[in-house]
Amino acid sequence: MRPLAPLLGPVAMALVGCTPAWAQTAPDDATLTKARNSVVQVQCEQKNGQGVWGVVSAATGFAWSAPTNVVTALHAVSGCGRVTVHSNLLNATRVAKVSHALTGKDLVLLDVDKQTQPLWSLEAMKPSSVVPTTFSRYTVLGIPKDMIPVDPTLVEFHGSASTLKGLLKGALLEEVTKQGWLDVTAAIMHFGGGHIAPGHSGAPIIDSSGRVVAIADGGLAAGALEIGWGIPVSSLGAILSAGTTVPAAVAKNPLFFSGDVGAPPAVAAECQGQTLTKVRSERFSAMRGFVDDPNGLAYLLNTFKGFGVELQEDYVFDILQDRESGATIVVPEGTQLEEEGGLCVARFHDGAFEFKASVEHVTSFGGAVAAALRYETAVAGGLSPVLDQQFSYRTPLQRFDGVLVNRKAYFLGVPGMPVGPGAPIDYVFQTLATNNRGALGVSVTDHMQGQKSACAATWWKGSACAAVRASQEEFLKLVMAVQMAGWSIG
Repeated sequence: MRPLAPLLGPVAMALVGCTPAWAQTAPDDATLTKARNSVVQVQCEQKNGQGVWGVVSAATGFAWSAPTNVVTALHAVSGCGRVTVHSNLLNATRVAKVSHALTGKDLVLLDVDKQTQPLWSLEAMKPSSVVPTTFSRYTVLGIPKDMIPVDPTLVEFHGSASTLKGLLKGALLEEVTKQGWLDVTAAIMHFGGGHIAPGHSGAPIIDSSGRVVAIADGGLAAGALEIGWGIPVSSLGAILSAGTTVPAAVAKNPLFFSGDVGAPPAVAAECQGQTLTKVRSERFSAMRGFVDDPNGLAYLLNTFKGFGVELQEDYVFDILQDRESGATIVVPEGTQLEEEGGLCVARFHDGAFEFKASVEHVTSFGGAVAAALRYETAVAGGLSPVLDQQFSYRTPLQRFDGVLVNRKAYFLGVPGMPVGPGAPIDYVFQTLATNNRGALGVSVTDHMQGQKSACAATWWKGSACAAVRASQEEFLKLVMAVQMAGWSIG
């Protein structure tokens, strides 16, 4: 069998061993426990038809400047009928009101009810004096969607975008700017290597001593991906002198989301010990503008169009995510994934097309390369790969935040047999990606490639060839799903 390592690309192989040294370590257990005790869940409530208050979305907050003050994200509390905060330490929930709002930085200071017994009192967190360096590691103390326990998540400071204007691109930047309330020139901190998830908005990002480096923010939906960032803790210096006015444009802003409360997120699959959850569904028209390689996606669409195969703009995909790493997998709406041999697998068109996905948590780029080799070997299933350079990157694509993506296409044939009409071959479209903390592999295998080659040799004559051609719209949906897989930003 032909070795698979060259399919990774020379740039990917050259990067093995270039893993950065961490400038920060995680807090010890005692420090983590103390910091957790200052963190609360911030709940947005509305009245139902019977006039009863109920929680509709939730975010995170933390005690700051006084025992009854809580900092959180402005977008998480705007438009709420009332705001409540819940403390695990106190085992209590209290009503809170906005006392100060730094609108342009998406921050608010809440004043918690001081009258209800037992009295509310949490230890206010302190700002860090650490100056972040690239690849230094910090901890997000957030409460992800539908989870009350404070869940620590490690992230790395990437420093590659110092403002939202530098982080957001194209249509998304235009839309955020048009909203008019968020200052896209304000300083932010860009994190990667972990994931700022829905529900983390307003969470403290702490150093190894438990002091606050930044406040987690974001929740921007960009196609299949989510975008998060940190607001430097220095921004809080101005919050006590800020006003209380919250612009109407912030309320129910569709671009931002907190952790919507309701049914727990659906578990789409559990493979290799990792849980993939469905986070939402999107139309293709809303996703195609936010891929990391728009030119590559357009090239594929135009190629299929040349054969009379097009994907409708209103076609819907499900977006699945490994919450710990932010690895994102896209599948046609309603797809059921099953674990087979450690991979998440789904079959389409009576088994003619096989979708296979894998997410592994790793600690280095070398670990990601090893995971990619395991994935490609599993996909090949003992067949021999022959690279199709027409649809393969010459070198992996490196995203601005350091995520490395390699897309390729290749034939699979029996070793020693030629690739051509009538040969028992398959055809694979594949995406490999890593952020040095996780390794993602997604592919679709076309088992009809031999039939297509034979039909092409006869100019697609006959009813059997017409059926093969008709199947290609479904194949295109899966190719687009593979193309749109990747990593959330921040």
